[in-house]
Amino acid sequence: MPSLNKSLPGRLAPRTGRRAASVRGAATISKQERIPGKQLKDPVRLQGTHTYKLRLKPGADPSCSLTAYMKTLGQDLSILKMPLGASLAKLTNKTYQVVAPRIQLWDIWLQPSSLSVVDFGDGFIGLESKQCDLKGSQHIPNLNEVFNLLVSMRFMYQDGLEPCVTSTATIAVDLDVPPPFNITPKPILEATGNAAFEATLKIMLDGYMRNLQEDYERWRADPQLRAARAEAATNAAV
Repeated sequence: MPSLNKSLPGRLAPRTGRRAASVRGAATISKQERIPGKQLKDPVRLQGTHTYKLRLKPGADPSCSLTAYMKTLGQDLSILKMPLGASLAKLTNKTYQVVAPRIQLWDIWLQPSSLSVVDFGDGFIGLESKQCDLKGSQHIPNLNEVFNLLVSMRFMYQDGLEPCVTSTATIAVDLDVPPPFNITPKPILEATGNAAFEATLKIMLDGYMRNLQEDYERWRADPQLRAARAEAATNAAV
């Protein structure tokens, strides 16, 4: 397994304490709770969550079912590309480097990234951050000293007469706002930040799910692709 310190650029901030949520369950954390990690002074909570439900056409061949597809996809989520400069890179069978798109707030930008662990089972695939990094504009240095971060993606799927995949992505940041931005009232910071996080997640997740739909249709129509993916998934599971 590669060194975690080489997996993400910059300094990594390990999350400690209890998990904010099970990968299988909801990936949100209430505003009253603090994201586990460093001891912060007076953080502002910036958070975005977006859900996308993808409905697919049922197939008669069980070997081409949505369940069969998602089980092979769960072995390598990086098969699908992410939009907006985001990326999802497989490091080991259980770990991924997740880089979110840049999130614009007024004249500054933030870009979360994380070393995330995958979990999957009947009807679900989940990714949850374990170690995180937060990049930003040059005029807000030392961000890694003043934040705790949660990054999570979850896919719930079902077959039948109406096969569908429901995906939810969440990014939440507790941040000690550096000068001169700390003179801005918290409600304004939160409202602006939350709107930016939500808008960015919507574009990112909607694009990823459209890529999933196109890939599923291609996989279902191509027996050679199905065989290659199944072989790769079997080798990865060994």
